[in-house]
Amino acid sequence: MKTLWKEYGQTVITVLVAAMLLILCLWGFRIIGSGMERPAAGADVGNNMDGKMLKDIHSRQVPVIIYEDHRILTIADKIALSELFHAVDADGKELKIEITDIRNQAGKTVEDIYEKAGIYEIEVRVEDAYEKRTVSRFRIPVNGGGI
Repeated sequence: MKTLWKEYGQTVITVLVAAMLLILCLWGFRIIGSGMERPAAGADVGNNMDGKMLKDIHSRQVPVIIYEDHRILTIADKIALSELFHAVDADGKELKIEITDIRNQAGKTVEDIYEKAGIYEIEVRVEDAYEKRTVSRFRIPVNGGGI
């Protein structure tokens, strides 16, 4: 028996300690779980306010970006691009827009649409308070501005 205990004693103690730790963890989860709210059997859980709010937010319309300056732009114009667009959310509240990309006719990214005449593609992004996003691309012609 003494040789058996010498051979397997450490393993037996390790298994006993692991079993005790497992029992303590499960007992702790039982205690934590008893403090949580749970609906009574047959209770109506469909009348959940959080669920309704989540459904309302999910079904909410995305913001709309509008290009509002329909005049002919020339390279002599120095109008800020942010003044050419505006955005509104589903409630009609004005939102801040973000110009994320400007590309020339060749598809290359440029810094300014007033460098030379051509058709520029401008990417505009907007996000409302409910994190609904819209990204739109507008093709805007810019003339040479001759007399």
